[in-house]
Amino acid sequence: MASPVDLPQPGGDTARQFAFQVPSATSVRFLVLITATLGATLPLAQLLVDAARQLNLLPAHGRAGCVAEAQAQVGVLPDQELLATYLACAEAATRGDAVLLLGVVLLPPLLGVAFYTAHPVLLRRRLRALCPSVHAALYRQVVTALRDAELPNPQRVRVLVTPGTTGGARAFGAWGRYWIAVDRSLLVPAHDPGPPSPTADAVLQHEAAHLRNRDIDITYLTIGVWWGFATVAGLTLALLPFADEPATRWVVPLLLALAVLGYARARVLRIREYYADARAGQRADVRAALVVVLERALAVRQTSGTVRWWDRLRRNHPVARRRVAALRDPRLLLRGEPVALVIVGCAVSLGTPGLYMLIIGFTVDDPGWIASHVTGVAAGVPLAVVLTLTMWRATLGFLLGTERQPTAWRAGVSLTAGVLVGQLLLPGLPETTWGAQLLVGPGVFLGLVLALALLAGFVLIARWVSGNAALWLSVCRGRWPLGMVAAGAASLLGLVMTSWFSVVQLVSLTPPHWESVLTWSIATLFTSSRPWLVVSLGFGILVPVMAWVAWQSARQPDGVSWGRRAGQLLCPSWLPALAALLTAGVLSILLALLLPMFRIAGGLLLGAPAAATGDVGLVLVLLPIFGFATLLVGIGGVVLGWQLGGRGASPRGLYAALAYGLVVAVLTTPAIHLGVAVGDCGRAGGVDSACWAGHVPESLYLGLGPFAGLVLCLFYLPTAGVAALVGSGVRRLARRPPWIVARPRRRWPGVVGVAAIALPVTIFLVDEATTATTGVPVPRATEQPGAAESEPAPEVESGVSSREACAAMDTHLAQLANLDSLPPVMGTAESQWLTLHTLEQSEEPVLRAFASVPLARDRCASPVACVDEGALFAAGQYCAVVHPGTGIVR
Repeated sequence: MASPVDLPQPGGDTARQFAFQVPSATSVRFLVLITATLGATLPLAQLLVDAARQLNLLPAHGRAGCVAEAQAQVGVLPDQELLATYLACAEAATRGDAVLLLGVVLLPPLLGVAFYTAHPVLLRRRLRALCPSVHAALYRQVVTALRDAELPNPQRVRVLVTPGTTGGARAFGAWGRYWIAVDRSLLVPAHDPGPPSPTADAVLQHEAAHLRNRDIDITYLTIGVWWGFATVAGLTLALLPFADEPATRWVVPLLLALAVLGYARARVLRIREYYADARAGQRADVRAALVVVLERALAVRQTSGTVRWWDRLRRNHPVARRRVAALRDPRLLLRGEPVALVIVGCAVSLGTPGLYMLIIGFTVDDPGWIASHVTGVAAGVPLAVVLTLTMWRATLGFLLGTERQPTAWRAGVSLTAGVLVGQLLLPGLPETTWGAQLLVGPGVFLGLVLALALLAGFVLIARWVSGNAALWLSVCRGRWPLGMVAAGAASLLGLVMTSWFSVVQLVSLTPPHWESVLTWSIATLFTSSRPWLVVSLGFGILVPVMAWVAWQSARQPDGVSWGRRAGQLLCPSWLPALAALLTAGVLSILLALLLPMFRIAGGLLLGAPAAATGDVGLVLVLLPIFGFATLLVGIGGVVLGWQLGGRGASPRGLYAALAYGLVVAVLTTPAIHLGVAVGDCGRAGGVDSACWAGHVPESLYLGLGPFAGLVLCLFYLPTAGVAALVGSGVRRLARRPPWIVARPRRRWPGVVGVAAIALPVTIFLVDEATTATTGVPVPRATEQPGAAESEPAPEVESGVSSREACAAMDTHLAQLANLDSLPPVMGTAESQWLTLHTLEQSEEPVLRAFASVPLARDRCASPVACVDEGALFAAGQYCAVVHPGTGIVR
């Protein structure tokens, strides 16, 4: 973890110091390489396995044995037992296939680890080091030069002197054991007992800096992972003629993936040299000597001719000219890297469909929510980490005097371009992707809308990250370790990406139907991503608000402009909480006064005025009240934006408005019920304890339940955010200077404000934990009201052939892909019901036995109450083997 820092005046020495206070670009680029490798391997896994099975290099899928067993036992075993036996066999076969696919996906990293382990052994044999006892003087020179290098664990570092004549040195090793190999020609003659020359000392300090930066492992893992993926890609190209897929679908994407990964590998190997120079250059004498060495190499390069551009892309070492520039101005190490964002976005988009299908293989008994949730986490975390670290490093460089300020638009466009390009690289351009919609599909307009929504989401998230980075780096000097704060910001952003990207990846794989897009989004937000969304909203908003507490004890040197910058970003934490309480109070008062008018409006809205007389009817006709509450939130957002916004201060108004909207969303339901109680019981005259007692329990229950607040967040947060930006823009047009917040004299208002904003999130977490622990009993379908009433069976021709039955199965699967969501869309239940009756009339005895289980037990007496008990899953697995190309193929 980085040590606490205090930002002094900008300058080269300052940038050289702070380049190592945040995670280095070497680590970020290595994470990008690993993400890109896994993302590019996931689409290849199934292709490799299928081709190997075509050549009998791997056994056939276990489903074939399950089908043979079912065909042999049909009519012998009862239908229920046959279905259960086949389901168990098919699930085991699917999990076994998933394990095989996972092995293929992990093959490049495993080959990389093998190379990383074997490389030091092979390299030591190739170097043929000189005997230490014979050449003790040479070894003594190296040990003397490294004595002041501050090596981590020097007892695990060994020195080798090689008979090389190039005058170079290298550091290598693995698993905690490292070596520094030095060419003999770099050292002074053995008979000279003096220390090494300044040039030799600079080269040795540079190699020692690699150990201090802990990038030796990253270096050789990078090389190994690259060769691992190249091996898998070469094997795929060799087996393409034997795969079922057309080779033309895979050649171009595979070659492009090889080129991108080669470039990502070169980026990792180049950036580590800059950091080694910066670390060694912390000593002025070493820095001067390194400049001499690099300028000498630059002169040699200039005499040898020009370097072609493709050589610059794939070279492992940066050109000497750029290394000299970075040594003289290390602020170049703190620039943003849009290329890294493009690559990681492309990798995540390319690997998401394969990852989803892989997880489905391990969770075959799950309806798909676990797979979508895990896929969202796996896709969101790398995006969050890379985006956070890139923006934090760029913001730190800007505060230290870099020329360009990091912009959210640059980061958003880079991520969006990466995601869209990744979908374009999917082999065959599946028709459900954005690429197909934009280029050849019927949903061009929808594809453009989804691309713009993706861009807007990335821009807003990048703006939030850059604002947080500027705030913490400006305020929390001398108290908060930058590494800890950046890690916390990355984890919070991971929650945001998890809940948001899970919706993105589902929408991107959904056919172009607005109804599908909407229901999938609602389903994901309100089921698997509900806790993640609330946590990300609550604690994500708290990141800038909590800086108000730290601002009290932050040291602010005189004459440093960052104090003014912090004053434009900071928001008193009590302000959004107080504004939310006032808004809830105003809502309660106005509702109590205008309750009769709202009852009439709600009754007219439903077309049944009588329904608005009771409490249940009142809950059902609250839409006008919620609309009125949204209007109040918009007014409050404008006020906060005007008070806290202006030129250079719009992030503060946005943060405050989001925190304000979150608290109001949770307080709206209690405020409405309090207003209803006052309006009903106050007009009755006197104090009617029975009237008040009838409202209090319901108010408390609905107030503590997070679901209503979460629904309102979807309306309040955009309203408050847009209103705050409008208020800030009006203040900017009016040329009113932003409010410069001074450091608080007392801490308790900030603590109270933070607690007031954190309370709704804590209540939600407690409620979610209680629900998850105790569980909610769900009545069986046959026990639901109206479930016992059966409907006539649909008219299906008898004697349906096996292939026709499997075609009906495919129609049902397509229906599920389009409309499977929560809340359910009309059509899914009817499709399931019709498919079971079609399978029951099939000439295939196995399919007929599968369908008879739910139908015979009256579990599908009507479409609404139909529970197929796994019959359709079993039929899909069966059709995939008996009639290849139908059913559940993967």
